[in-house]
Amino acid sequence: MDAKINLEKWFRKAAKECSLGEAAGPPQSVPGGYLHKMYRLKTTKGIYAVKLLNPVIMERPDALDSYNRAEKLECILYENKIPVLPALEIKGKKQQGIKPKQRVIVPRQ
Repeated sequence: MDAKINLEKWFRKAAKECSLGEAAGPPQSVPGGYLHKMYRLKTTKGIYAVKLLNPVIMERPDALDSYNRAEKLECILYENKIPVLPALEIKGKKQQGIKPKQRVIVPRQ
């Protein structure tokens, strides 16, 4: 099966699992990320940035600690009214999914 088709199927499933609505088209790759891949996902409920976390990076012993520190910093910035677009917390967590396909979802403003 074609990798693009698998990716589209994965995004449809992720949108449903995270209550983002139904995917309203294929995900669009967003240029830039050096360590992880970023996509734009349009759904029936909105437009989201979805970061697919690099499984090689996430297997590093310090990866989870780094993400936890980043989440704390994100909260501090947000609480102090410093512009930041925080990742969505879904089911009590900002990182979603099962290894190797973990994701972080940010609503588009």
